Formats: sequence, structure tokens, C-alpha cells
Amino acid sequence: MFAWFTNKLAELEEKEKANLMPAFYSWTVGLDLFGDESGFPYCPFVAPSFINFIQKRRKISKETPDLERNLFGVRVHCGENVMFADTEIPGYRLFIAHMYIIFRCLLFLQKELQYGIRIGHGIAFDRILGGTMSESRYRKSSVILADIQERAQDLMKTIAFEVNITSNEYLLGQTLRQGDAGRPLRLGGLFDKVPIILATDDDGVWPIDHCAFVHPGHHSLTAEYCRAISSGLIDKTD
Repeated sequence: MFAWFTNKLAELEEKEKANLMPAFYSWTVGLDLFGDESGFPYCPFVAPSFINFIQKRRKISKETPDLERNLFGVRVHCGENVMFADTEIPGYRLFIAHMYIIFRCLLFLQKELQYGIRIGHGIAFDRILGGTMSESRYRKSSVILADIQERAQDLMKTIAFEVNITSNEYLLGQTLRQGDAGRPLRLGGLFDKVPIILATDDDGVWPIDHCAFVHPGHHSLTAEYCRAISSGLIDKTD
């Protein structure tokens, strides 16, 4: 299942052994998984070769001057473009199964790595954790959903969610929107329960070049903060 990913990792390790990239780990602080997750909710970082690689990099960083602050983490883009389906929609069971596979992968990563784990987007968890899903007549899906909801808060004490306002708008459109389509996702299910980091996702790709308050010096992440405030996503006093 993960052969392509593990082969790429093996290539990276061979280059490291041959000293073909001596400064690579001075600039690299972790691994990032991204792409279209539709139909493939599995995370290759759970493979033993990736776990061993990350743990080795952490050990080397701790023993190497100037690298001791490099925790070497992982970011998993997940719960991003999976189409939400509530109980009355035929795709409901697929949605719950998809999210449960992601959840189990995160549980395993937390057990093996303990820290340095981030989720890119993860907005499907907003519906899972926000208490807005209807009761289901499908027993197995109900049990799976309840398991996620029961254990999520403990799991995600150590896993941060990257909220990417502009990227969500361009990539996801109406995929998971609730309420007023003119406003960003409220994400109350996440903000109330898990650590949140405001991020840009792909700065340089998305036009994050000005803010709603027309501050001339605000671009990139500072512009995202202005947008978060002006849209009501976060309060000015937060």
C-alpha cells in the first residue's frame, strides 16, 4: 500500500549516506503528507520505515549542535477535501469510515512519536467534534463516530490543527461550509476542543497579499490574522 512512499524514503536515506545533501537537515524540520485524499485516507507515516526514520532524525538532532531545537515533526493534510455527508445522505457511511481511518492513523502516530504532529486543514473534524451531526440508523457508523468523539479530545491535546482561511476558500469551496456561504467556516468544533494554529498552507500560491483592514504592510500570515478578525473567525481580544 505504501510502497511508493517507502521507496522515496529509501532514496532519501541513500542520498544521506552518500553525503549528497550535507545541509539538508539544517533546513528541513519534518515531513509533510499532502495530496488528494479522496478514496485514500491512509497515512504512510505509520509504516515502520517512516517511524524509524523520524525517531532516528530526532536522536541525531538532539546530539548535534545547532540542531537540538529541531524536533523533526510530521504534518498530515487530512480531513481536507473529503466530502461531508450527514446521516440522510448515501455517502454517510463512507465519510465516517474515511474519518475513522484517519483517526486511527493519528492515534498510532501519537503513540509512536508522542509530539511534533500537526494536521493540515482537518476541517472535517469540525463536523465530527462540533455536535452538529444527526443521529444515524446505521449502527456500525454510529459506534465508530462515538469512538472518535469520545477519544478525540485526549488525542488532540498534543496535535495542532493548521487553519488556512484563504486556502480553504480556494480549495474547498462549499465542501464543508455551514450557514452563511459568504463567511468562513466557523470551526467552533475545533476552536473549542483542540490546539489551533493560523497558517497560510501555500503562501506564494494563494493571493494572500492584503488584509481586510487595508494595512499596507500586512501580507502573508499577518494578512490572514486580519482576515480572521474581520470575518469573526477569531475575536479581536483572543
